[in-house]
Amino acid sequence: MKGLYLVARIADQVVAIASDRPGNAVELKEITPVPRAPRAVLGLAALRSWVVTVIDTPRAIGLARSSMASNLSLIHI
Repeated sequence: MKGLYLVARIADQVVAIASDRPGNAVELKEITPVPRAPRAVLGLAALRSWVVTVIDTPRAIGLARSSMASNLSLIHI
């Protein structure tokens, strides 16, 4: 494999996501719920001066929640 890859664990599966530029991985402190959002959308969070949508990745792709679900991290690509 050539290039940059983000390696992460999603629902106890290790995945590699290709990226042409480095992003950020930060621990989330607060997520604001969004009324009437799809079930996979956990809410909104602040990343420096950006507002980002937080997705429950396992739920979005039809997998069971990870045993690490209480340890949420934001990966910004």
